[in-house]
Amino acid sequence: METTSRPDNLLYDLEHYALKSMELGQLTGLSIGSHAIRDAFLLMHVGVGCKNKAVAHLMVHDASEDANLREGWTEVGDRDLILGASERIAPYMRSWVSRQHPGVLILTSATFIDLAGEDIQDVIQRAATELSIPVLFVPTPGFRGDLFRGYAALMESVLGQMDWESVPPEANRVSLAGYLFDRYERDHSANFSHLSKLLHAIGLTLGPSLFDGSSFSDLMEIPRSSLFIELPYTRPKEKRIGRKLRKREVVQTDLPMGLRGTSRWLRSVAEAAGVWTPALQVRIQRMEDRTRERIEAMVDRWRGTRVAVVADPAHGAGLVSLLLELGFDPVLVGIKGTTMGGVNAFQDALERDGNPLPDHTITLENPSLQSLHESLATLLEEGQLDGVLGSAVDLNGLSELIETCSAPSAGLFTLETGFPCMEYHAFYPMPFLGYQGVEAWVQRLINPQTLGEKVRTPFSQGQ
Repeated sequence: METTSRPDNLLYDLEHYALKSMELGQLTGLSIGSHAIRDAFLLMHVGVGCKNKAVAHLMVHDASEDANLREGWTEVGDRDLILGASERIAPYMRSWVSRQHPGVLILTSATFIDLAGEDIQDVIQRAATELSIPVLFVPTPGFRGDLFRGYAALMESVLGQMDWESVPPEANRVSLAGYLFDRYERDHSANFSHLSKLLHAIGLTLGPSLFDGSSFSDLMEIPRSSLFIELPYTRPKEKRIGRKLRKREVVQTDLPMGLRGTSRWLRSVAEAAGVWTPALQVRIQRMEDRTRERIEAMVDRWRGTRVAVVADPAHGAGLVSLLLELGFDPVLVGIKGTTMGGVNAFQDALERDGNPLPDHTITLENPSLQSLHESLATLLEEGQLDGVLGSAVDLNGLSELIETCSAPSAGLFTLETGFPCMEYHAFYPMPFLGYQGVEAWVQRLINPQTLGEKVRTPFSQGQ
């Protein structure tokens, strides 16, 4: 009998099935997005066990505003599913609106309910006629996509509610689309404050953005902006969102992170807005140079420090670009998620900054926690790793990893970034974007948490 070798296929690879650090689906992304609209209420037509998937990470990530206060569930049980669960929707819609008085009601349903074949959307549309507020139904199928797709799906739905015809755009007013707002702490508020000042420096005014913690009625003023700055988090629904944004001028940009990244962002926005002049180039260069001078001493101290970064493509590109400018050596990068363009999008953004990855850097595409920790363990055993930057999920278990490492000098500094964070919270303005963001990152990197034993270079020896 002739035998043939099995073709390479991810579906036959156990890594495909292993638990990922970004094992968060569209329901989580929708929960983050609805939380980012200050007066939204999210009603989930789900079973009794699904609600934890939406809010659990937000509860520890946002220490400023309770994430569960503006979410509810229809609590579908086995009997409801058999007899027909859709009749539960309208009473819950009326009840929650009468109690919470939200500015917008957002609904979704779980996949197992969708597969039952009931016309949930029709039920929601008929019930919505009895309410005095907008009602948005945003499907979040659990069998495809990730949190970024769920977040982008809500952006698309909100854009569809806007009046693009009768609201006249105002010259030199801009809005962001695709900003990932995941908590009401002062990292995000500081970002918007700083970006507003940077835009003002080039003659522009920042209006409300998707999303920035504004109320739903404030978001409906977005069409007054004559220019949209489209950030990478629209990518999972890029074409559908793009069709709505084309009613105004649009410029696609990377995140304004790092020195070169922030300067490039300002130049791109100024050119798209038609306000670019040689004088602006001088002003931007001065801001970059002043920031570079303030952080120069720390760059000398950190030069050659080997780090691993685990993040989504957009945040990872901005962070790695910044770390390269600060003198760090990224020896490993894990790129998370399935709908943000992966390693290719990450590397393209670095190239645009003029900060390409070193040849020796290991890149992992949407790695499982096991493969990530195996790679980190190898670097530790070889004495090639000093620190790891990632979310609380990415960093979980590193202490145990160090204990099993045979290298006598094994030790890591860790720094939480991304979603979710459990230990890092910003009650003082700590932007991570723009030139001030560069300085805030420097401050965070001066004294990060250290796991295991590690001899740190005294500051006086780094001069």
